[in-house]
Amino acid sequence: MSAQGPGTQQIELDLTTGDWAMVIMNADGTRPISVDVQAGARSNLLGPLSLGTLIAGLVLLGLSIPLIVIGASGIGRSTAIQSTGAPILRVSSLAAGGAESAAAPYPARLRGDRDPTLSRWLWLVK
Repeated sequence: MSAQGPGTQQIELDLTTGDWAMVIMNADGTRPISVDVQAGARSNLLGPLSLGTLIAGLVLLGLSIPLIVIGASGIGRSTAIQSTGAPILRVSSLAAGGAESAAAPYPARLRGDRDPTLSRWLWLVK
């Protein structure tokens, strides 16, 4: 196939297997030559592939939401740890007034305070 003449030229063809080459030149073979080439391809595979990816993403989203809710609500967690021959340990918590609850104190206490100079949105960047 070929195209010639001034202005924009366009060639459309159905590709087959094999090696391809494009020759661009002036009709009389002189220099200089200036070309802006664009190539494109169409495939009937991209539509079903994107639809399958969308469906898979929605299924995974549907599975992840209940898992996040279960993890955040603490279902399945036990406040008592019991092993053979060892005493039961209970996690102590602080009441509203700052006094410890009636349960036996846990051997370790963790306290965290937010840095007042820390940006509220910095965790998104990190």
